[in-house]
Amino acid sequence: MGFLETCQTLDEHKDYLSDPVRLEAYGRAIAEVVKPGEVVLDLGAGTAIFAMLACRAGASRVYAVDDGGIIEIGRAAAAASGLADRITFLCGHSTRIELPEKCDVAITEQMGGFGYEAGVVEFFNDARRRLLKPGAITIPRRIESFLAPVEHPEAYELVEFWEQPRAGFDFSAARPFAANDEEFGEYEAKHLLGAASRAVEFNLDQVCPESIPLNTELQITRAGILHGLGGWFAAELSATATLTNSPLAQQCLDRATAFFPLERPVPVAVGDRVAVAMRLAPEAETVDWQVRVIGANGKLREAFDQSSVRGEMVSREERARLAPGYAPRLGRHAEAHRLVLSLCDGVATVEQIERAVAQKYPEIFPSPLAVRRFVADTLREYTE
Repeated sequence: MGFLETCQTLDEHKDYLSDPVRLEAYGRAIAEVVKPGEVVLDLGAGTAIFAMLACRAGASRVYAVDDGGIIEIGRAAAAASGLADRITFLCGHSTRIELPEKCDVAITEQMGGFGYEAGVVEFFNDARRRLLKPGAITIPRRIESFLAPVEHPEAYELVEFWEQPRAGFDFSAARPFAANDEEFGEYEAKHLLGAASRAVEFNLDQVCPESIPLNTELQITRAGILHGLGGWFAAELSATATLTNSPLAQQCLDRATAFFPLERPVPVAVGDRVAVAMRLAPEAETVDWQVRVIGANGKLREAFDQSSVRGEMVSREERARLAPGYAPRLGRHAEAHRLVLSLCDGVATVEQIERAVAQKYPEIFPSPLAVRRFVADTLREYTE
């Protein structure tokens, strides 16, 4: 982890630990759900704050999983708090780790602006299949996602920016990508053109499907310019603890909200309706949104069919390499990866692997530092 990445990670977790709404809600939920003697799984543990709260609630053992260097802060905090003997830290992605036993409770806070984006569904789906006892409880156990019509020219500026020449050159080719990209930011109640509608519910007591459709209709109650759909979530952590990033809440989580832009702004009047059909694919990290703006007279005024897939910028070279008829072959860097992996036999040391890479690929890695970084990155990604 480089210096800038370390600073960004520490700043991120400083914000998490400084958010009283987050800490109070999770603290209350963990105290309510975790029973003495239970085994707890903390996914994306970071500084291990939830793992330590689970110990305080009476957990006999906690497995704290994180694939970043921040796990060392968690280890140190647990040791400083006298909990090192009750918390087992596992450095790796939760979908790739194995546990010696199944757990009674799983905790994570991997929720994005609309609820599903940051991995909560993927992580809990995998945990239910492999790592949890039947009937295990998750925190959160349910997430509701909401949509509202939004007038927000500042947010839409991320799309409109590309319409004007810059330094006399035309960059308008970028606009369609920006218009099909789910964005994250902040907006307030004053930006809403109508009441919010509960759009979808993620029931985390069971394995969620790979693709989740939703249909809702939003009513326009204030005339203005419809720039897109605002999205947020409300998470039920336990029977009494909830957490939301709603712009309508008096106390909300310090978390950006979601914004689904329209391909072009639409003037709307009181009595107009906005019919929305979405398809969410949490594990594929994609979302499609179809929007129909219907006038008060019942006539269709505008129709949009958008997708985050269209917001993905892919070069023609990459597209060619992914074509069904293309016959790929490994490049020199990939061959170097293969060499490193072929030597991971439990016998060869890291020093020996580095020496072999340096000898075979001097034109790729001109210095010992370059070799060391390459081998380290490969080992972090693929080895135990």
